[in-house]
Amino acid sequence: MEFIFSHEILVLLAVIFSGCALGLLRIKGVGLGSTACLFTGLAAGAMGASIPSVIEQIGILFFVYSIGLSMGPRFFHLFRGKAGLNVIVLALTTIAIGVFVSALGAAFLNLPDGAFIGVFAGALTSTPTLASALDAAAASTGLSAGKISVAYTVTYPLGFLLIVLFVQYTPRIFKKKFNKELELEKKRVEEDDFQTRAFVIGNEKFIGKRLGDLNFHRFCHVNITRIKRGADVALAGPDSRFKEGDIVVAVGLPVELEKFEKIFGERYEGEIELSCDMNIKDIVLASTKFAGKKLKDLKIPTLYGVSITRIRRSGMNIAPHGNTMLEMGDEIRIFGNEASIIGFVKIAGLERKKLDETNLVILSLGMFAGLVLGYVPFEAGGLTFRLGAAGGPLLVALFLGHFGKIGRWSVRLPIATRIFLREFGLVFFLSSVGVSSGARLAGAVFGLDVLLMVFLGAIVALVTMFGSYFVAVKILSMPISSSLGAMCGAMTSTPALGVLIKEIDDESPTIAYASIYPIATILLTISGQILVWISYIPKIFW
Repeated sequence: MEFIFSHEILVLLAVIFSGCALGLLRIKGVGLGSTACLFTGLAAGAMGASIPSVIEQIGILFFVYSIGLSMGPRFFHLFRGKAGLNVIVLALTTIAIGVFVSALGAAFLNLPDGAFIGVFAGALTSTPTLASALDAAAASTGLSAGKISVAYTVTYPLGFLLIVLFVQYTPRIFKKKFNKELELEKKRVEEDDFQTRAFVIGNEKFIGKRLGDLNFHRFCHVNITRIKRGADVALAGPDSRFKEGDIVVAVGLPVELEKFEKIFGERYEGEIELSCDMNIKDIVLASTKFAGKKLKDLKIPTLYGVSITRIRRSGMNIAPHGNTMLEMGDEIRIFGNEASIIGFVKIAGLERKKLDETNLVILSLGMFAGLVLGYVPFEAGGLTFRLGAAGGPLLVALFLGHFGKIGRWSVRLPIATRIFLREFGLVFFLSSVGVSSGARLAGAVFGLDVLLMVFLGAIVALVTMFGSYFVAVKILSMPISSSLGAMCGAMTSTPALGVLIKEIDDESPTIAYASIYPIATILLTISGQILVWISYIPKIFW
C-alpha cells in the first residue's frame, strides 16, 4: 500500500479501477456506475493518498466539453414552441426549488459558508454543478472548495437513493391512472413519428406535370417514394409524370402529410405493396462526398436512383427537403430498387472509417478555445468573475455542436468518442474530488455539521422531487410517466430513469427525459458557478 500511495499515478488508476469495478455491482438492477469512483477516492484519501490537482481540471474539461457537443444540436431547438417553453419552465423551477431550500436550510442550520452549494449538488446528484462550483471556488479566497466537496459527498448517496425510490413507488401508488395515461402516451408517440401514407391525385393542376417541376417542398416537407398506376407500381423520380387516377405514396411527419393532402388529393386507405425489385434500407452516412452538401445540389434521385425519405440526427427527426444539408453520422432511410440501393450504399460507405475517426486538431482547438474563454475575466456590478474550466468549454462546445463545423471541418465526434470523453472526464473528476475530500471527511465524520448536511440533503431532495413532479403534473398537465421522466431529466439522474423504465416496462419516459436533460444539464452546470459568485456577496443567503 505504501508503494502505491507513493506514486500518484498509481493512486489514480487504483481508485478508477476499484471504483469502476464497484460500479458494476447491481442491487435490484440499480448500480452506482462511474460515480462509485467518488467513494473509492474517499477511502483512498482517508488513508492518506493524494492525486495531482490538474487531474480534476482535466476531468472537468473533458466531461463538460463532451456534454456540450452532445447537447448542442438539440439545445437551441428547445426554445421553440410551447413544448420548449414547458421544458425550460420545469428545469428552472426544479433548480430554483433546490437552490432555495438548500440556501434557506443552510442559513437556518448555520452551516459553513458554501456548504449549501455542495448540499444542493449532492441532493440533486448533479456532478456538473459540483464541477463548475469547485472550478469557480478555486479562483477565489472567500469560499472553501473543501466544504463544498464534503457537503456533496455526504449528501449524494441519499439523494441518489431517494430519487430511485420515488420513481419506483409513484407508478404503484397511481397505478390505475398511470396505466391509462401510458396507453395514450404510446399512441401519441406513434403519431409524432414519420408515417407513410397514400393519396389519390385530385388536383387537376398536377396532372401531366413532372414531379421534379412541382417542387412540393415549397408547401410541405414530404417525399413521394412510389406511384401506383392501375396495377403497376413504379418508383417516383424527378421525371415521373402524373396522370389522372394516380396514387402516390408519401413519407413525412403527420403535420406535413396533412399539408400535402390539402394540395394534392384525398387520402387512399388501401394497401400499396412494394414491387419485387423495391427495397428500403436504413444506413449511416459515412462518406465525405455527401457530407456538408445540400440535397438539391447532390441530385441523389437523378444520379443514384434512390430517394432519402427520412433523416435522424442526434436523436432528432428531420424531414429531408432540397435545402437539407447532410452530415457525417446522419441516420438516413433510402428507398429505391435493389440494385440502386446497393450501389448507393457502396458509395456512401466508401469512407466508412471516417465515421469512426476523431479529428484531434478540431477537438483540441475547441477545448483550447473553451479554456481561453473560461479564463477571460469579466466584470459586472463591481464583481469580477470568469466562466472557468467548466463554463467556457461548455459554451464553446454548445455552439460548435449546434453549427456542426468550423469552416469546412466537421466538429461532430463519433458516438464512441463522445462517450469515452464523458466517462473519462467523469472518473478523473470524481476520483480527484474523492481523494481530496477523503482526509477532510475522515476528520469531520463525527461532527455535527456533517449530520446536519445529511439531514438537509434529504429535505432538499424530497422537496425538489415533489415540487418538480407537482409542477409537471398539475401545472404543465404532463402524464405521470412523462412527469417522472422529466423529473429524472431535470435532476439529470440517468440511473433513476433506468429504474423507472424497468419498473413500468416502457420506454416512453425517455422522450420527456431527453427533452429536458440538455437544458437542465446546462442550467445545473451554470448554477454551480453562479452560486459561488453570489456567495462572494456577504450575507446574501445567511
